[in-house]
Amino acid sequence: MSDPDLTIEQKIQECRAVIKDFKYFLDKYVYWESKETNSAIKLHLWPSQEEVVPKFLSAKLLISLKARQLGISWLAASYVLWKAITCQLHLSVIISATEELSIEFLDRVYFIMDRLPAWLKPPTRTRTKQVFEFQHANNLVSTIKSLPNTEAGAQSKTPNILVMDESCLSKLSRSIFNSSYPGIEQAKGQVIVISNSIKEGAGWAWTRSVYLGSMKGANNFERVFLPWNAHPGRPETFRQDMLAAGMSEREVSEHYPETEQEAVEDRNIKGVYYAKQMMEARKDKRICAVPWVPGHEVYTFWDLGVDDSMSIGFMQQVGLQFRFIDYYENSGMGLTHYAKVLKEKPYVYGDHYMPHDAAKRELGGDTDVALSRKETAENLGIDPILIVKRPKDTQAVLNGIESVRNILAQCVFDEFKCDKLIACLESYRSEWDEDNQKLDNKPLHDWSAHGADMMRVFATGYQAKVQSMPHEKVRRDYAAAGGLGYLGS
Repeated sequence: MSDPDLTIEQKIQECRAVIKDFKYFLDKYVYWESKETNSAIKLHLWPSQEEVVPKFLSAKLLISLKARQLGISWLAASYVLWKAITCQLHLSVIISATEELSIEFLDRVYFIMDRLPAWLKPPTRTRTKQVFEFQHANNLVSTIKSLPNTEAGAQSKTPNILVMDESCLSKLSRSIFNSSYPGIEQAKGQVIVISNSIKEGAGWAWTRSVYLGSMKGANNFERVFLPWNAHPGRPETFRQDMLAAGMSEREVSEHYPETEQEAVEDRNIKGVYYAKQMMEARKDKRICAVPWVPGHEVYTFWDLGVDDSMSIGFMQQVGLQFRFIDYYENSGMGLTHYAKVLKEKPYVYGDHYMPHDAAKRELGGDTDVALSRKETAENLGIDPILIVKRPKDTQAVLNGIESVRNILAQCVFDEFKCDKLIACLESYRSEWDEDNQKLDNKPLHDWSAHGADMMRVFATGYQAKVQSMPHEKVRRDYAAAGGLGYLGS
């Protein structure tokens, strides 16, 4: 029976069936766009997609790590549209890595909606590149917003669903989730993270950390992994065909992973400086839960930045082991912020190691005198500070990288508190010389450089101390002088 032949009673029954069952909506009414034929095709879910549908409905926190062209973004677009049709006062917010991707997501929603029967959908109230609204009865509205990166995330109005699309490409993924989730949790909403495994992406560290945490049961995210062969139309030679077409092994591995392990690990990337050492650390189970030992001082190591990220590693030496028990990274904050971070942790601190640029004087702060960052930090109670001098050598950075390689065998990392540091060390790599088609002799300055630079300060500057201290020793407080007394005493 065709659509015009349906009676009013039959249309009402169909509407009730759609409201009741997302799967029914997909099977009966949804069309997706075929890139191969550039046309609309009636949706017939693959087995791998069938398995994902119940998780969209049940999981409060869902992360999907996937190969490309498997229809998960289309499935998410269908899901938020179904919610907008069937739920009054429903708000879905999609945050994509770029404006282009955010427009593309909402275009998918429009593609599906425009092919639905007119009687199935409420009247449209707003339709723009970023906002789509249905006008329900009693002047109630349901909304889908598709936005590019914003650090505020979904704070302005708590959504019922937050979709983080291509999170591996967004440098704001961590802050978007952290700023949005408290409100979403309180409202009993839902977060859906969708990502490929692009290792150089600015949001890969957070995406990888969340997915690994789900694998280990360390968070409440339910995970979905779809390998390249989840597409039933791909031949067994698909990956070999991609290599023959000109893709590199790394590109094939990132875009078309076969296993979860391949998707989350960076071992396939050429030029990763610490790939071998970090692989051995995992093999030796030196990436694990590492408790803070109160009877030992905690030493900090810094990579300094203002507009750029600033990172701090927290290490205890226990016997011959260097135990990294904590890691902190932020950007755009002054030293006052970092003094508060140190004070709020329960550790008893030893020395604080900063790179050579901490001694450089700069104007600013509460004085008319140009102070170095070292002096500013000391005024905030971060003391004693040891400056790690940089050798006057054109090979200083590469020599420092070699120092890190040599000492990593003695290092242990807390897999939760140091998750981003671990990701940095597993991803830090040399630049690619496009002209000569070879690895360059200098490191790539991307998101992974901050944690890696901090480790270089540790490897080149740390001076081993006495192994223990009296338990009655009190921790140092970071009391600020002058107008900074709110830090405490």
